Amino acid sequence: MRKTGAGVPGSKAIINKRQRLVLRYYLRGATAEETAQVARVDSATIYRDLHTVKALLAQAVTTQDLYTLRRCFAELEEEWREAWLLYHRPTRVLRDIGGAPIMGDDGKPEHSDDRAIKMMLLGRIHEVIAEKAKLCGFYSPKTLDRLTMIQTEQGTAIQIERIPYDEQLRNGADRLKNDEGFARSRGLRPEDLT
Repeated sequence: MRKTGAGVPGSKAIINKRQRLVLRYYLRGATAEETAQVARVDSATIYRDLHTVKALLAQAVTTQDLYTLRRCFAELEEEWREAWLLYHRPTRVLRDIGGAPIMGDDGKPEHSDDRAIKMMLLGRIHEVIAEKAKLCGFYSPKTLDRLTMIQTEQGTAIQIERIPYDEQLRNGADRLKNDEGFARSRGLRPEDLT
């Protein structure tokens, strides 16, 4: 077997396999000594591999993820602008089936009541701002608590349960679907929102 690097025996394939193992354990938060025990090499080798792996990770972030991050910002910025345009659009005149304006008791045309839609739009604008802040690293995702009243032998108690971030995302998606259903129930179609 030929020697490579600083006297560490192994071929390029073995070194690549070990560096993938080092990367996996590094991302899980393992120490170099713990990784060395698993890989059955000395910790100096793991430190060299960590140096290589971190450099590769930094390069990957700048070449691949930076494009994705810029695209995310552009999409969020577009959504933010569109939400404000929808928020500031004028109310529509209500029309009957034949297309004639519906007149109120005062003889003036009736306008739609967009307060609920405006509140949904403001909520989405707030969410976009929060998503941009997360992407910038200003704060990490919030850990939310779910409070449940339970009956015990001593009486009623409150159970506190942490809601994981992926469940928060699912709940947010469900809330958006419900908001869209609410808007449709108010007689609004997607083409009416533009």
